[in-house]
Amino acid sequence: MASGLIDTRFIDALATSEPTPGGGSAAAMAGTIAAGLLSMVCNLTVGQEKFASVEADVTEVLRETEAIRHHLVDLAEQDMAAYRSFVEAQRLPRTSAEERRVRTASMQAALRDCTSVPLRIAQRCRRLLDLSPAVAEKGNPNAVTDVGVGALLADASMRGAGLQVRVNLAWLKDAEFAAAQSAELDETLAGGEQVMAQALAIVDHVVTG
Repeated sequence: MASGLIDTRFIDALATSEPTPGGGSAAAMAGTIAAGLLSMVCNLTVGQEKFASVEADVTEVLRETEAIRHHLVDLAEQDMAAYRSFVEAQRLPRTSAEERRVRTASMQAALRDCTSVPLRIAQRCRRLLDLSPAVAEKGNPNAVTDVGVGALLADASMRGAGLQVRVNLAWLKDAEFAAAQSAELDETLAGGEQVMAQALAIVDHVVTG
């Protein structure tokens, strides 16, 4: 029997031929699940006497994972809006030189958002990944595999959003802006493999004893 908890409207929309939602918003929504899993483990830890020594730390992590979860939902909406603006700009008339100038400027403005929004998604998901080892180590061990799933989703979401950034960089005419966005993305992704490995190693240690 269906629980009624799963709302498939976003996934159904994703599966259509419509231009939105796409990969950026999908990465953001996958990130919300990662955040939700980390929050769940924190909630299973806070308030239990046997975890009193780590309660302050876990409470602070919970505050952050919840803030990121809500922010990622907003970023998913922003990503869809940015791409819709780009599509609308593409459809502008281009008969005269002035029309072509306006169209190009509108497309470039939209492309800046199409690049900066998924970068912020990647950055938020990287933060979730960075929080994962601490949750795996300090959180309720009965839910440690949920931390592992959350870390894997955060990593995939981060890298997926990064792909969206990279594909748009090539279309940007503002070389300085493009270089800055590329550098920020490189910084966001750097060391992610090591953090992922650390989180999974802790999960494996807790599971195997």
